[in-house]
Amino acid sequence: MGVLRQYPHLRLEVQGHTDNQGDALLNQHLSHQRAVAVCTYLTAHGIAASRLQPRGFGDTQPVADNREPAQRPRNRRVVLQPIP
Repeated sequence: MGVLRQYPHLRLEVQGHTDNQGDALLNQHLSHQRAVAVCTYLTAHGIAASRLQPRGFGDTQPVADNREPAQRPRNRRVVLQPIP
């Protein structure tokens, strides 16, 4: 949060992701809820909600092989992406 406080004009897209297990629509919802939870945490710690935009990607952007059970947890993540 130090970076967000240091740069008060920085806006972020908070991107939620999931693995490919289960229903795709439920994963989309879960990934959005994951992003919302991070936004809620940040706003509770003094970051203005207007600087944050939650977005769920479901299982569309994996960083690890979903066929390998040991790798799936890497796809359950949140990424903070600056908004230009």
